[in-house]
Amino acid sequence: MDIRKYFDTVNHELLLEKVNEEISDGSVLKLIRMFLEAGVLEEGVCVSTETGTPQGGVISPLLANLYLNGLDWQMSSAGYEMIRYADDLVVMCSSQSEAQEAWERLRVIIEGELKLQIHSEKTRILFHRQDSFEFLGFLLHRRYLWPRIQTINRFKERVRILTRRQQAWNLQEVIVRVNYTLRGFGNYYRIADVKGLFSELELP
Repeated sequence: MDIRKYFDTVNHELLLEKVNEEISDGSVLKLIRMFLEAGVLEEGVCVSTETGTPQGGVISPLLANLYLNGLDWQMSSAGYEMIRYADDLVVMCSSQSEAQEAWERLRVIIEGELKLQIHSEKTRILFHRQDSFEFLGFLLHRRYLWPRIQTINRFKERVRILTRRQQAWNLQEVIVRVNYTLRGFGNYYRIADVKGLFSELELP
């Protein structure tokens, strides 16, 4: 499931109510409201922000997660196993009927209580033994977990750029940058079924 334009549509009053449950300092709440209503620059023009948390703002990720924290607890209390990262989430169910019930519960919470909109094109019920889906850069196919093809291609392109012949870096700098990229990719995808991937991966 995905929430349509999540960061742009967070309700300010509901968000501040949730912040107020955690913080009782009025000056901090006032500062957060000022941050939310400060507006954003679009092509040099300041546009007012009546909803949403500015993407790129230092506390936007924290506020966005705080807004959906109640969703996590409600689904957990109802017995669902849910994984959420920002506005992307997966609910694991044991049957089609349970999945349908989870969908209905999510719709009530997200569209009713939180006043957000579910992205219908990116939300679906599927059977893991037949269908595949992508989540946070991973491809889940039946019982296997792999990096997405697009992710592997972007990784290879990044290494090509770092190792091209004509560039301003010396060999030592190139090695440092390439190692940094390799470690980042390897650490993120180490939980996947990628035994032998690095040894077989060609970087022409």
